[in-house]
Amino acid sequence: MDIPTPTDDGRISARIAAAASELARLLSHLPEAVDELGDAETAPTAHDDRRERVEKTILAFLDAVDRGDLETIRELLHPDVTYRSPGRSRVSGVHVGADAVCSVMQVLPRPGANQLRTERIHLFVDGEGGASFHRLSGRLDGRSVSYELVLRLAVGDGLVEEITELTGDQYLADDVFGATP
Repeated sequence: MDIPTPTDDGRISARIAAAASELARLLSHLPEAVDELGDAETAPTAHDDRRERVEKTILAFLDAVDRGDLETIRELLHPDVTYRSPGRSRVSGVHVGADAVCSVMQVLPRPGANQLRTERIHLFVDGEGGASFHRLSGRLDGRSVSYELVLRLAVGDGLVEEITELTGDQYLADDVFGATP
């Protein structure tokens, strides 16, 4: 390897000048490249669009459930929807079809369960569905009760296709809705 020396009659200066010129040319394009990169990072993708549609469907469904709006609930359910509810209460089991799911959503808590309210705590959504975290609280036979539950919802073509319920206290959930007759 030849190491240039000051006696190279200006060839070093010419190389440095050429390198500096090339570097300046490359750097002149940097603002455009940064702008393009920024646009690529913030531009919506097909996944983002799908996720937004899924979130819109889930929120519309959950809001309709909160209001007890069976007509809207039915509109948002796939005709062959499956709802899985664990436990041994009157709402437990695997319910298939929009009619069956709407029927189970009309089941009232047992006598002695009152002042019940459900609070939506958090919602996670991806491009295929979501998980909605809730807390049910109220009174049961005169005492204060509370338990958490999660609804996992699968969405396709703008309709809820599957609902799976998980509860933090299955015995309490069964007690609130009464034993299966």
